Amino acid sequence: MTAMMWPGGLELDMSNDYTAAAALRPETDRLLTSTQVAEHLQVPTRTLEAWRYTGTGPTFVRVGKYVRYRHTDVDAWVASQEAA
Repeated sequence: MTAMMWPGGLELDMSNDYTAAAALRPETDRLLTSTQVAEHLQVPTRTLEAWRYTGTGPTFVRVGKYVRYRHTDVDAWVASQEAA
């Protein structure tokens, strides 16, 4: 078993390609929940739902039945709002 120690003493099994890729992925590429994005933007989660419905908010992806956001997409959307 190939293992990698993570901050806080968490040991990850690096023999799984998906685990290895996720562990090495930069924080900005990780998927965020609606709650995390709402907290970051300081808006209610209902506002994110409305933006998804109207197509005016940050780009999102569906992972099964779940909505997720890429950190880079949220940052790009914020930058586009500043330019508008």
